[in-house]
Amino acid sequence: MNVNTKKYESGLIILYDGWCRFCSGIIGWISRSKAGKGLNYMPLQYIEESGLFQSKTVTSQMSFEEIWVINNSQVVKGVDGILLILVEMGGVYWVVAKVLRLFPMFILDYLYKLIAKNRYRIFGKNKQCTIP
Repeated sequence: MNVNTKKYESGLIILYDGWCRFCSGIIGWISRSKAGKGLNYMPLQYIEESGLFQSKTVTSQMSFEEIWVINNSQVVKGVDGILLILVEMGGVYWVVAKVLRLFPMFILDYLYKLIAKNRYRIFGKNKQCTIP
């Protein structure tokens, strides 16, 4: 894989399961939206190959069950990662993030984990890892 290392020097980086059709679809939608233009993304499958991340908190052993988001030195995952992405996208997405924060986190975590656990069964699996 040919990785543009300049792209990952700053800003928000979203690490996602490239085999997951749902995950890849969401990342594709973010990459095409105006609000997502400043966001970077990489499938978890390419972390080791890229050699970009030499951190103890960012490794190829990260769970594929959750989305991971790196914001400078801060690493968040799951629902917290999604909320951070929405806030970074701004505008109406910022409002959606604030509304979601009104719900108890255990409910958001439960829903997230339910979807994550069943994502291949519901949405299918890509034949190869995709990068939008």
